[in-house]
Amino acid sequence: MLEVKINDSLSNITTIKELYDSIDSEEVVQLIQSVLNMPSKKLVYTSFDGDYLDYINHMTYITLKAGFTPINPECALGYYVSTYTHMGKKVDTMQDCIALELLCDELWLFLENPTVLNALSEGVVAEMIAWIDNKQTQDMRVYNSELIKAFTTLTKLTGKLNKKQDIISSKFNFLELNIQDILKKMDGQFVNDINTRLLDKIKTGKREVIYASTNFYDIKYSDWLRAYCYRTNKVAIVPSQLLNSFVLNIAYGNLIIQSYLLDRLSLLRKVNTIYFITKPGNKSETYSIDYIFDYAFWLLNKEVYSVQFFTWDQMDVPKFVNKDWALTQKERMEWFGECVK
Repeated sequence: MLEVKINDSLSNITTIKELYDSIDSEEVVQLIQSVLNMPSKKLVYTSFDGDYLDYINHMTYITLKAGFTPINPECALGYYVSTYTHMGKKVDTMQDCIALELLCDELWLFLENPTVLNALSEGVVAEMIAWIDNKQTQDMRVYNSELIKAFTTLTKLTGKLNKKQDIISSKFNFLELNIQDILKKMDGQFVNDINTRLLDKIKTGKREVIYASTNFYDIKYSDWLRAYCYRTNKVAIVPSQLLNSFVLNIAYGNLIIQSYLLDRLSLLRKVNTIYFITKPGNKSETYSIDYIFDYAFWLLNKEVYSVQFFTWDQMDVPKFVNKDWALTQKERMEWFGECVK
């Protein structure tokens, strides 16, 4: 990940001109400026049955190659951290999912048997109903079993294809299905349970989705950030969790940095609140370009965005709050300024 050297503390920089003047690379300034002037990409919510968890990266790849920015609920929320923080309440977890879904421009369903009603999971059906009720649009795609099987080069395909499919060169087709017709045929009690236990709650108040900006090397702390947001009744978009570097490399190749920044721009333009999170006592003059890009975006849009600045100790990351966490005196000195035996 490209690093950016800043000739001043970010806390002292309050205008976009000051930021650009402080960046120690004209090439980086030009890149940031060019992306900030680009039109947004559409956001896609990739809905899927949890049984297909292993195909998440392929869903992301397809969405990126089609020219969209994906929001996958598992990538965004984290199944375990979401469920654990919400104390095992599926309704709360699904409220987070739907808050993300309704942020998007299109709904793409990855289903093995989209027309077999009893094969559809309740979570997917809830997302289908929420989309129809709130978006009132048919901007939906359905990818079925042939495509799911074609995702992996390790699986021998059956049916029309008798050889392994190359994911890189594939043309991915989707089904033209009327989701409203599918929902009308579903069991009435099943749909009623979803409405009364989940969707009626959303009508009285949707969860706020916030955008969380972190330095590239702090990605490992993302679960603490997400849990912090759940506890404060918010849902965090952490771009590095939505779009991992391996998939980005496959999808974008040599244009990875510019294209990834455009994905971040598309996400930023959909929210009202940005969290910036750094290490406690951060005195670094070097940041990852994605963090600096987000900061530049905020400086240009201060009047319409709410922003909060945090450090990782405020998220209860053990390394920064627990002196017993570190194995060595060297690291204890680094973060606590004292030798603790």
